Amino acid sequence: MKLSRRPTLSLFLLCVFSSLLLSCGGNSTNCSVQGIVVNPANGLADHMALAPGNQVQFHAVPQVQAGCVENGMLPVLNWSTADPNDIVIGPSTGLATCVNSTLQAETITAALPDGSVKGNATLTCH
Repeated sequence: MKLSRRPTLSLFLLCVFSSLLLSCGGNSTNCSVQGIVVNPANGLADHMALAPGNQVQFHAVPQVQAGCVENGMLPVLNWSTADPNDIVIGPSTGLATCVNSTLQAETITAALPDGSVKGNATLTCH
């Protein structure tokens, strides 16, 4: 009795595909963030201007394992500023508003809620 190799090959490919799908994509919740890129890297706004001239909208792109982004599994990020007296930032939106001038470029940070991974940009208010 001669056995065909096709069922064995098909079963092997199915197992490999299934393990890849479950390792980081699919329904897995083990999408670890390795880094966060914040854009623009350097913002500039006029604190004397009316909105939107005194604002900069920052965006963060979490660097995650392949397969996680495609499944809508991006993490929640928290936004903060190193200079809360001169810059107000929406903690969940990344919209920074200059309320006073800054002496230098101030750090804007997007971070995971536990603070384990962060990404930075700067904002100068003139």
